[in-house]
Formats: sequence, structure tokens, C-alpha cells
Amino acid sequence: MLPFPILSLRLTKPEAFTLEQASRAYELPALSTYWMPLDEPRQAWATFGAAATLAPMLKATAHAFFALASETKALRHFSLAVEQERRRLFAAHAGYWYGQSEQALCEAARHWSRAAYELDMLVASDFHCPQDGLDEARSMSRAARVQQERLWKLTDEVRAEITEWRERQPSSQQQQQEANR
Repeated sequence: MLPFPILSLRLTKPEAFTLEQASRAYELPALSTYWMPLDEPRQAWATFGAAATLAPMLKATAHAFFALASETKALRHFSLAVEQERRRLFAAHAGYWYGQSEQALCEAARHWSRAAYELDMLVASDFHCPQDGLDEARSMSRAARVQQERLWKLTDEVRAEITEWRERQPSSQQQQQEANR
């Protein structure tokens, strides 16, 4: 709740707080179509890892699970940012959580890259692997790259949301002027 003098100032001086600013203050970002349930990839990688007989396959599986964990963390951080912004209690904390979400998404993309790399190296190496194992490794490498591409797009969306959030924040000069009134 705003202190009464600031609230009355906003209500009596239209240039201090416009109706457009009030309506934008309660807008929530649209949930991206790049956020997705992770059950299916988690199950696919668990199945692949359970049948893995070579170290590169196990390493790829580990990186895939690190990526899935990082993306789960990113969604949690993004949700916290939106909640902080919606409640307008700790608006500065929203920026922190948006930043944490961006970092976790970048981390997840790196792990997908490492998973694909491990499988690509297996396919290109002289490991004695049956043809069906190589075909499965190629398929999972492609799946990892698809996930990585999706996360790059999602990261771009989160960065755009961070930029929009920063633009919605009052400048330090505006805050100081309000404090002096």
C-alpha cells in the first residue's frame, strides 16, 4: 500500500500517474509457447540411458538430465519474477528472478549442446557399437539439438521480457522526485 500523500498525489496529478501506466502495471507477460512439459524428453532420455552400454551414451544422458533440471529451475525463477511483478511488493526482486531464469536457460542450452556433442563423437569414433545403437545415438543427438534450438528461442523471449520489465520500472530520477514531494 502506498503512503497516503503519494497515493493522493497520483490521484490528483494526472501527469504523475496516468491511466495507461496503471493498466500496464497489471499486465502479465504471455506464457511462451517455448515452455513445454518435460515429461516426454525426460522419459526418452531415461530409456536411452537405461540401455546405454558406452561411456559417451551415459555422459550424454547425464548432460540431458542436467539440461532438464536447469530448464525446470528456469521456469521456477521465471514464475517467481512474474509473481513478484504481479504483486508489486518487491519489484526489484522481479529483475533478479528474470536474470536467474535467463542464466538457467543458457546453462540448459549448454548441456544440450554437450549431450549432442557426446553422441556425435560416439558416431564419429571407432567404438564398437551395433548399428541400431548408432542410429539411436544419432536420433538422440538430433533431439538434443532440437531442445537446444528451442531454448535459444526461449532465452530470447526471456531477454525481451527483461528489457520490457526494465522499461516499466520508474527511473531513479522519477523515484527521487516522488520522494521529494
